[in-house]
Amino acid sequence: MTVQRLLIRADASAEIGTGHVMRCLALAQAWQDRGGAVTFCCASLPPALASRLASENIIVCMLDVAAASMADADAVIRLAGEIGASAVVVDGYVFGAAYQRRLKDAGLRLLFIDDNVHAEQYYADFVLNQNIHADAEMYMHCEPYTRLLLGTSYALLRREFRYWCGWRRPTINSVEKLLLTLGGSDPNNLTEQILTLLEDHYQTLSIRVITGSGNLHYGSLKQRAQQSSHRVTVHQNVSDMPEQMAWADIAISASGTTVWELIFMGLPTVLVIAADNQREIAERLSTMNVARLATLSDLVAVLGEFLESPPTIDRTLVDGYGVDRIVAHLRNDRIWLRRALYSDAQMLWNWVNDPHVRQMSFESNPISWETHLAWLNSSLEQSNRAVLIGYTMNNEPIGQIRLDKRDRLRRD
Repeated sequence: MTVQRLLIRADASAEIGTGHVMRCLALAQAWQDRGGAVTFCCASLPPALASRLASENIIVCMLDVAAASMADADAVIRLAGEIGASAVVVDGYVFGAAYQRRLKDAGLRLLFIDDNVHAEQYYADFVLNQNIHADAEMYMHCEPYTRLLLGTSYALLRREFRYWCGWRRPTINSVEKLLLTLGGSDPNNLTEQILTLLEDHYQTLSIRVITGSGNLHYGSLKQRAQQSSHRVTVHQNVSDMPEQMAWADIAISASGTTVWELIFMGLPTVLVIAADNQREIAERLSTMNVARLATLSDLVAVLGEFLESPPTIDRTLVDGYGVDRIVAHLRNDRIWLRRALYSDAQMLWNWVNDPHVRQMSFESNPISWETHLAWLNSSLEQSNRAVLIGYTMNNEPIGQIRLDKRDRLRRD
């Protein structure tokens, strides 16, 4: 069988952060899970991120060109031809209309990841905007063939998060553990400023600080944690982010790509704006009461409200299968599968009680809601059973499959 190869063009640095590469890593993992191979090409990439990609069996090719130049586009075209790429992904605010057109004129199948509608025209086959405010009216300047993949149903979550799709956050009686994460680089060192505020007002909290490889203030943060009068630990380049979020009762976060991970994990979050391009996301989530927006001047007051009454987060906004939907489009798969969730109970109950389904079943009587719910809860907890839901490329659910693992019968 021919291996389908994906080429991803994205950069990371202390100035631009690590978000573009890390969300593309999620897409790369999903491509690999379908049996494909992935190559990243980058003009800038911190060594820690290069090591992370290598540990994921991803090839990294460094480009000695000016980012987003026509020389950059030509290098991508050459590399795509050399590896026989089935598709090319481009992620970054510096890549505009001319760059896209150059790749399309070369005959490449192109996915362009966007956040702020920064290109004056879109020539890509697919434009992906995973943000909650994304809608078709934002993309009036597209080619007739361009397909828009918009909204949080396409949120790019890495493989380690998708393992937590069936997890439910336990109910807590008090807030004791806080996660503080301000992105992969945090050039303005908001982390230390927030730690100072917390030191003065919330000395009973256990605080975990998560930083990325691009954070130039890591040393001072470690020193600050050692000198702190309350419980503060600092962690860099963690590979267990879901576990860190599951540990916490509440979070303070920048309003970048991490917000989709926090929503998926159901973690109540106070958002701060670390860059101007994060403002629209933060304001929309705050308006929807999914998170609360704070500035440094009112952070203590906002956090105090959260500590008294943390909200319950609607995890259905981000279901963890965004990358599977995207890969299905890139590969032109007619059907894709995902594991069933507790939130699918109503849909599965309606299906199982369809008159045609009942006629073809061993038992023709309708299934009660209580019986169905007990079956679903039991099925999702069994390690030897998988309940899968099939979808079309248009994201329409079409049916379920149940797989049971049985021990092989032994011949005597």
